[in-house]
Amino acid sequence: MRMRLAVVVIVLSCVFLTTQAGPTSSAFSAVAANPSSTFASAASFGGCAYTPAAITPVWMTGFEHGVTTAAASSGLLDIDWTASGTVSADSTVKRNGGYSMKIVRPSSDTVGRSRSVSNGMVVLRLAFRFNALPAGDLKDFTGVWSTNGNQLEIGYVSASQKVNLGFAGGTKRLSGTTISAGTWYVLDVRANYTVNPHTADWQLNAAAQTQATKSAAAEVPTEVWLGPDGGENVPLTMWFDDLLISQTSADYPIGDGKVLALSPDAMGASSDPSGRLLNNDNTAWDASSWTKLTELPMTSTSTAIKQTVADGSAYVGISFGDTAETCANAVQAEVAYHSSSTTANVAKTSMMESGTERVVYSGAMNPQHHPDLPQRHDQPGQRHLEPDQGERAQRPDRLRLDDRRASVLGRAHGRVQRRPLERLSGTGP
Repeated sequence: MRMRLAVVVIVLSCVFLTTQAGPTSSAFSAVAANPSSTFASAASFGGCAYTPAAITPVWMTGFEHGVTTAAASSGLLDIDWTASGTVSADSTVKRNGGYSMKIVRPSSDTVGRSRSVSNGMVVLRLAFRFNALPAGDLKDFTGVWSTNGNQLEIGYVSASQKVNLGFAGGTKRLSGTTISAGTWYVLDVRANYTVNPHTADWQLNAAAQTQATKSAAAEVPTEVWLGPDGGENVPLTMWFDDLLISQTSADYPIGDGKVLALSPDAMGASSDPSGRLLNNDNTAWDASSWTKLTELPMTSTSTAIKQTVADGSAYVGISFGDTAETCANAVQAEVAYHSSSTTANVAKTSMMESGTERVVYSGAMNPQHHPDLPQRHDQPGQRHLEPDQGERAQRPDRLRLDDRRASVLGRAHGRVQRRPLERLSGTGP
């Protein structure tokens, strides 16, 4: 990584693994989100004993990074529309892994987060749980947003204790079964905005429900949202976990599964001939430096590996621990970093697999000099990362990761099969 008058500190990087309930071997799939990425389809291996045998998600999270701050154009949930109430990462109540996202609404205000989408076909899988059943109806607690008033609303009917789903202004469909407090439920949805009428197919805990429709011209929705947006005066505490979004109709239903994290467990192949890479305390990196990249949540800058002098040949490799999962569908890489200033600098994050480099991100690391990085905004109801911090994510790519090694940049938490390797390198102006 080469830079001018700036210090870039790699504070965290992630490789996220989504898995499916089912036996036998693994298959990865993914699509690059960043235009500078070289993620592309590659042969998967084995096969999972469920349908679909391979899925093509564009984004996923199990909230394993421990971060719920919304950051525009980032690898995180990217829209915060909270009026009051709290959104937090919860390490106590979670469905899988180490975290879930907890939402507390004390009264009638809206509270939640969203992930932007850009396709008329939205396929999603998520898990939700109510602390106590709401004392009144919820117009929605999650859904797919449309700027044309055709949002898909997924809500709750108090009298029947059932979930309902339907487009705004259209007929709402009740679930076939009731739900209970303190129980996780898996919701699968396929919202097709490419046709008139729009259609929404859905399943609750793998049970097919009645399709919802609405007559409306084809359009592209803008976001998947999590949290109550209806404005009714119904206090609510609930959790979300294991969210996955796809644009492929055939991926529906995604089915039961989980999004898990792998953590660094060793240093990998590295190159630093001129001693440009240091630990955060200015000591030379060594065999234990990977321990500085394991903090959760992924917002800490207290320990890190940093580069202070431009050097395109310098990089560190980080190995991840193995996963015990037997059926893997997708891998997603994220990197969190801190730059000491807004001075232009560049770096590259790569995953190395069987000698093949797949670029997760290559380009400017200073947020104010790159349109893809989160910026500070003064709009009410939106909170973003500070302008000297950023998060990057790649939508999963089809990867073959069994006994091979994969590599990505920076401080790490990951989801990959078989001990991938993390690598930081780059050039600059």
